[in-house]
Amino acid sequence: MSVLAPSMSKMTINDTPKAVAATAKPTRIPMTLPVPTMLTPGRRLYFGFDVTQEFLQDYARKYWMDFHTFGCENADGDTLLLTALYMLRRKTGVRNLIVAMGLPDSTSAARGTVTQGYGKEKDMVPLLAVCSSRLGSYQRRPTQEEFNRLEAAIGQPAQWWIDYESDY
Repeated sequence: MSVLAPSMSKMTINDTPKAVAATAKPTRIPMTLPVPTMLTPGRRLYFGFDVTQEFLQDYARKYWMDFHTFGCENADGDTLLLTALYMLRRKTGVRNLIVAMGLPDSTSAARGTVTQGYGKEKDMVPLLAVCSSRLGSYQRRPTQEEFNRLEAAIGQPAQWWIDYESDY
């Protein structure tokens, strides 16, 4: 039989649970998306924005000093692109923002975002995508508030895009 130390005999144990509401995170409600109207056998869809390299590089230059204590004069193009992606993720909260490639359409032609491709389809469109039509990606799409901040930063509406490469 063990005996408690005298200092332990004055200790009390409270085993009543703390209020759950004070510590529970609010339920995360993903953004609503328009239903895609295109049939794409063997190709995923991306929901996002068509952008140019120049747009992303300019965005990085514009907000560089908000994130760094040194200038961007020596940053090359790839560094600016990656920095812009990082900045957009941090400023908007859209953590799963990715770069993807889509097939051109009338929107990309009007905006001048079509670039030279390398596959069967000769032209492609660089995209900043918030999710794809694949289940895992779709379930991780941002909240409406996060998406609204991203849309305001990009300055144009998002849409569904057909993936540049087929899944097989």
